[in-house]
Amino acid sequence: MASTKTTSKSPAHAEAASRLKERHSPWPMVSVDDALTTVLQQTPTSAPMQVSLQEALGCVLAEDITAPEPLPPFPAAIMDGYAVCSCDGPGVFPVMGRLTAGVDPDAHGLILAPGYTCYITTGTKLPQGADAVVKIEDTAPPEGGKEGGREGEEEEEETAGEAFLSKGLRVRVVQSDIVPDDIPQIQQKICIWADELKVDAIFTSGGTSFAPRDLTPEAVRPLIDKEAPGMVWRIMEVGTKHTPFAVLSRPVAGVRGGTFIVTLPGSPKAVKENLDTLLPLLPKVFGLLKTATCDHKA
Repeated sequence: MASTKTTSKSPAHAEAASRLKERHSPWPMVSVDDALTTVLQQTPTSAPMQVSLQEALGCVLAEDITAPEPLPPFPAAIMDGYAVCSCDGPGVFPVMGRLTAGVDPDAHGLILAPGYTCYITTGTKLPQGADAVVKIEDTAPPEGGKEGGREGEEEEEETAGEAFLSKGLRVRVVQSDIVPDDIPQIQQKICIWADELKVDAIFTSGGTSFAPRDLTPEAVRPLIDKEAPGMVWRIMEVGTKHTPFAVLSRPVAGVRGGTFIVTLPGSPKAVKENLDTLLPLLPKVFGLLKTATCDHKA
């Protein structure tokens, strides 16, 4: 015998289901801008008042504040580099002077002629005749030339507008050595390379784990003038992508004088992975270090 199942809904249930299906709102839809205007119209505002700068914290400006004059009141360099005449284009130019913050080129009668350049630091007033600044890291001494612009030296030439280091950077190994896990010996070798040979960069490999004889971080860290925590973070990021044990490494990165120093793991594979990441950053690093070696007075 066949059976049939029937169900029935109450009128109230049917009405509720109908309302949910239609989803009609008794209120008209308005845009966000119209809603914001309505809210602001209904929000009381206090009368404007003048307060001291110290009391203004947390207040809302009643009107725009405009600068009465440009700041700084003169065309200034926004980076360390060389003031140039843009019409000259790339080339090799004599450096006719050096300008640092606080020095007014007009007071010294310095006028930049076409075909010349002038070293200039961030915030310094551009000399008359200059209409552009080439970043220090985008310049390099000409082949066979000196590192430019030290006081008391004869006028030198600098390459302006040409890349300081080109794509496909090729690193030349000046010296390499195997040093025992001994803090004084590690420090002695690094000081010779950084202070006497003045190499651009030093990369160490090994001695960075928690093992009792792994002392490279302890040897290198006291020698660093300025730490580079971003480089350390980058080394750790690259390492942990390949192995979770990378967190057991204790890398150190920073600058001693004009030398960039990085401690890398002992694994050749890890060294290659880190160098693949760090080498493209070297042009910027060397450019900044070259700026730091100039004679700044401020």
